[in-house]
Amino acid sequence: MSSASMRRRITLALLAIIGPILLWGCATIEGELRPAEPRPKPDQLLAGAAKADLTPPPGYPMGGYSVAGKIGRGFWTRLWARAIYLEDSEGRSALLVSCDLWAIPGGLRDRVVEELQNRPETAHLASEEVMIAATHTHHSPGNFSTHDIYNENASPRVGFSEELFDFLVARIADAGWRAVQAARPARAKWAEASLTGVGRNRSIEAFRLNGDRSEILGRAYGSDPNAEVPEELRAVDRRLTGLVLEDIDDEALIGIAAVLAVHNTALDVSTEVYHGDLFGLTSDRLETDLAEEGSSRAPVVAIFNGAEGDVSPDTRARDRGDVLRLVERIATGIEELRETAVVVENVEIDARLDIVDLRDQELEDAEGRRWRTDDRPLPGVAQLGGAEDGRSFLYELGFQEGIRSDRRSETQGAKHGALDVRFDPDQLGLLRHGLRFVQWLVYPGKSDVPNEVPVAWIRIGPMVWVGLPGEPTTMVGHRVERAVEKALGDLPVCSIRTIGLANEYVSYLTTPEEYDAQHYEGASTLYGPATAPLLFEKARKLTESSKPDIRDFCYSPGTTRSFSPMEAGISLNDPFAGLDAILETVTSAVHPSRLPRFTWRDAVPDLEQLPSVTLLGLDAPGGNWKTIADDAGPELLLVLLGCDDEESLWTAIWVTAPIGAMPWLALEVEVQTASGEVRRLRPEEVGR
Repeated sequence: MSSASMRRRITLALLAIIGPILLWGCATIEGELRPAEPRPKPDQLLAGAAKADLTPPPGYPMGGYSVAGKIGRGFWTRLWARAIYLEDSEGRSALLVSCDLWAIPGGLRDRVVEELQNRPETAHLASEEVMIAATHTHHSPGNFSTHDIYNENASPRVGFSEELFDFLVARIADAGWRAVQAARPARAKWAEASLTGVGRNRSIEAFRLNGDRSEILGRAYGSDPNAEVPEELRAVDRRLTGLVLEDIDDEALIGIAAVLAVHNTALDVSTEVYHGDLFGLTSDRLETDLAEEGSSRAPVVAIFNGAEGDVSPDTRARDRGDVLRLVERIATGIEELRETAVVVENVEIDARLDIVDLRDQELEDAEGRRWRTDDRPLPGVAQLGGAEDGRSFLYELGFQEGIRSDRRSETQGAKHGALDVRFDPDQLGLLRHGLRFVQWLVYPGKSDVPNEVPVAWIRIGPMVWVGLPGEPTTMVGHRVERAVEKALGDLPVCSIRTIGLANEYVSYLTTPEEYDAQHYEGASTLYGPATAPLLFEKARKLTESSKPDIRDFCYSPGTTRSFSPMEAGISLNDPFAGLDAILETVTSAVHPSRLPRFTWRDAVPDLEQLPSVTLLGLDAPGGNWKTIADDAGPELLLVLLGCDDEESLWTAIWVTAPIGAMPWLALEVEVQTASGEVRRLRPEEVGR
């Protein structure tokens, strides 16, 4: 790469960082979490489940991949909030919500709880009884965080969308409210199994520094930790845990809450449509397969991510074929869990939460070592260069793993500041000093980075779910579970699972040993090597005592801006642009234009109204039209082709079979337009 090209790239990166400073107009997210209002005890276990659509219109930047992310111009699957509600015989509740989002900001979680407490039917919910977690799909919208560091850096565009934030709050709260409303006498079951072939450890060198790594290797792989299997494949927590809820009267399935630890990023970053990735597609499939014919109550399958910080999906090409292969494995595992689940007698619920200040905290660990967190966050070099399976262009410029400072600090150890890399002076000259200034400007350690975060756990019978506000590595999950298990003492607990990305997001959480390696995960642990040990201690202390989460909250998400469908990367000349990873396995032998496509004109979509499509096929002359697929599954793509102030142009692509290889005499789609009309279209027909 030439010096001129390198300078251009660095200049663009700096503009992406400094740009928000030039904008004006800020929002404030504030409210109050109140004591739960008492209500009569049900004298038996109640359970309910519901889901709500979180899919935004095209035009929103997608969160998680930072500047490498794309602008959504349609959707492959819908995004959902899936809520599971339980209430024991003493009236203690738990509301578990899994959202097809890249992260859950603390202000979003608090506002949802406040909204639920404002409704008479859910006013009995205490704040600590609500756990909201992200599945971590990177093909969901960004720019709704309640700390501006993520609104500026987690997606390819900067700014906080107040409209999107309010939309997500309303939909997630609605899912929780309807789950409570749907509660009925229930039976709870649980099961746990080892699921192979789904994830691999992407940071094996850092993992090997953990002195207790043999504990996770033995537990994850099975009875023989010395089996001749590459350590990279064994250095993950492969447990699949399931809570199965059934109607006590007719044994109909109410819902399943499952936990699995793997990055929900199986499809390539280049894909320009929203979708739920592995977890979303698995839930969609199971909800269809497990629905009982004639029942008006469809089951909800909510998958929660575990300690996935260093666990990548076991993909090969990161295309549709990879995704569907892993979805099949996960779905089969959850179905087997349901079949082997055992009944939990006398389910008791216990929920606890503490707000932890990450700044300048001193603690002593079990070995007597003293630790202190930093009073301000600091990104390391490798954070900007990307993880092992997702390098950014900055990796070529020196933002690489393993770069450590010559001088250790008490609070940040060997971390080398991200924007203080020793570049070649002939290439950058005085720009190095500018980078140092930008580092100080972007990470001032005030309200722009989360510094007070929730640590929570919810016990449901023999299961304990420990919610951590970020992406814990495999060993962090193991250590926090071990700390909680010891603190619980003789309490009969069969399974303790770490739930990552829960209630807030403060980037990565690594062990001190992993932190010292300064790979991507350690470089992204912002408050130093003591961060995870501090959270271990706080989670352990929750077993001793807890007080209600009653407080005022206030967040400053930074500069506001609006996003519109006209900002999507639309192209009438190439409707298949940015869709290679989805289309590749189908179109390897034929051009994408051979796929059945249905095009129509519509109103301009907004957050409250998107078009929806059902594909119909005619199997015999004079026969009946039968449903083949809808836009909730992986067979259809809905893509925005054009948009102005008055109308939009859409196309629906059936990605399963090319024309000429279909088992149908004719195809049609039924379109529920954004304007509320219902239309029937044939391939390539434009509805006007």
